[in-house]
Amino acid sequence: MQGIRNRAGGITLGSAIRDLIVNLLPIKRLPKAWIQRLYGRDVSFIFLTHPRNTQDIYKTFPLLRRLRTIFPEKMIFHILSFCPCFVAARVATNRGLSGFFVSTSLFPESLFNNRDRTLRNASRILNFISKITTGPVYVGLAAWWPIVTNAGAAFQRFNRENDRIIITNGHTCTLASIFLSVEKIALISNVPVGSLEILIIGAGKMGGAVAAALNSRVYKIGLVDQNERRLCSLAEELRNGKKGSEIEQFVVNSGTFSDIVLPALTKYHIAVCTTSNIGYVIEDASKLTNCVILDDARPEAFPRIVSVARNAVVLEGGLMKIDGVQVDSDFGFGTDRNVFGCLAEALLLSIDQAKTLLPTVGDIGMDNFKQFLSVCEENGIVQGDFVSGHVHVEDAVIKSVMHAKMAIMATSKE
Repeated sequence: MQGIRNRAGGITLGSAIRDLIVNLLPIKRLPKAWIQRLYGRDVSFIFLTHPRNTQDIYKTFPLLRRLRTIFPEKMIFHILSFCPCFVAARVATNRGLSGFFVSTSLFPESLFNNRDRTLRNASRILNFISKITTGPVYVGLAAWWPIVTNAGAAFQRFNRENDRIIITNGHTCTLASIFLSVEKIALISNVPVGSLEILIIGAGKMGGAVAAALNSRVYKIGLVDQNERRLCSLAEELRNGKKGSEIEQFVVNSGTFSDIVLPALTKYHIAVCTTSNIGYVIEDASKLTNCVILDDARPEAFPRIVSVARNAVVLEGGLMKIDGVQVDSDFGFGTDRNVFGCLAEALLLSIDQAKTLLPTVGDIGMDNFKQFLSVCEENGIVQGDFVSGHVHVEDAVIKSVMHAKMAIMATSKE
């Protein structure tokens, strides 16, 4: 009964029925023997996610591909939206720790547009996690879950009576990934970190944390946001730091975003995107030239592209590389040692067992961020490989694009 995948890929009917029954059972926790029999393991960390699009659902539930020939797709997804959460994949590590991917069938639009249903679902998810685990379990929030739960604070309200479930929004380890990736790109390109000019698209919690971590370490930081008050507040905070970086501000709206951001991409060495958006903020890949972008937006904000001819590369942001990690299904987050920061944070907390690291709920603490960097170094965990979609990007490609950009930037400043 513990099997999740079938030979064709996707969740088996038996696993789906198992999770449905467990969700409906009026108990607080399954006996440990039942958990072992039904799920094969008692996990110490969980990665909470959701499908990005309809293809994720069809990949996860192959039976629905047949049903859509009989029933309208809209009807199928409406029914699914009322379904409880399910175990989408299992994670194994060479450290003896194991975890689950737990997901709902709600898409980003549903999570964002119906907050009451989202919060009800959050409560049901915690009940499900409580039923299938016995010890302390760290739950990393992926994709839109931090956004629609106030960086995890809403989960905390539901979780008051169950302190063995520890919520973390994953932002600290995601910040570590971005920070280390910027340093790695500088190293590849033979550019001193102190001379880098970094454009940060999105001045919210993550964008502000990226700016704070890089302030005084890089030469210049450009900040892009639609909220002028938030943008000015962040810029003022950064400028108040001793020997801080030069700060430039860009106020945009839906009508001016492309006109302002596209030229800015060519004027900065690296762009880091941390926005929250339903779809692409730049849809036409042909407009992307002379740019290196780390896209940590959820969902992705830029189409994936790797083109030396156009000096353009868009990389996945927020990846961490943890040797010995195996995921038994690709639910849109990879199956190898490259995992997103929110999963890496839950795993690191599980390794650390509250000795030095704190879970992240709300804003990122800079002291905790530095401690995460230290624990990563101690455990041989580094920034993820450079990939664009499913394409591995060689260091030589990044170096070539960066050198071409630097030549253009030098010419424009003359």
